[in-house]
Amino acid sequence: MEFCRTSLTADVVDVGIHDLDLFCHILDLGNVPESWWDGDVLVANAYGVEGRFRWPVTVERMRTVVVTTASRRIEVDLLAQRIDGHQLPFVWPVRRELQSFLNGDRAAAAVSHAWLVQVVAR
Repeated sequence: MEFCRTSLTADVVDVGIHDLDLFCHILDLGNVPESWWDGDVLVANAYGVEGRFRWPVTVERMRTVVVTTASRRIEVDLLAQRIDGHQLPFVWPVRRELQSFLNGDRAAAAVSHAWLVQVVAR
C-alpha cells in the first residue's frame, strides 16, 4: 500500500495521521514502531504487508492510496472520494471520526496518534 499526501509548502509537514489510522485499521495493528519513521518516508511492515507513506511538496494537494496485490491494483483518491475512478457517496471524514470518538470508539485512532506524539516529542 502506498499513501501519498502532498503539501503546498515545506513550512509544515502534513504527516497524514489519518492515513496511518487507515493502515492500522486495515491491518488491525496494536502499535506503530517508531523505527518505521526515517524523517521523510514512513515504511511500515506488518503481516507481510508493506505500507509506504510519503509527504512531498508539490503544486497541488493530493491524498491518495494505492493498493497493489498479486492480481489487482486499486487506486483511491481520498480528496475526491473515488475508487478506481468511481465516485463514492460523499462523507465528511472528520465528522465521521469525531462521531466515532464521541461514541466511545477511540481504538481506531489511538495507535497512530500515540505514534505521532512519540515522533513529535523527539
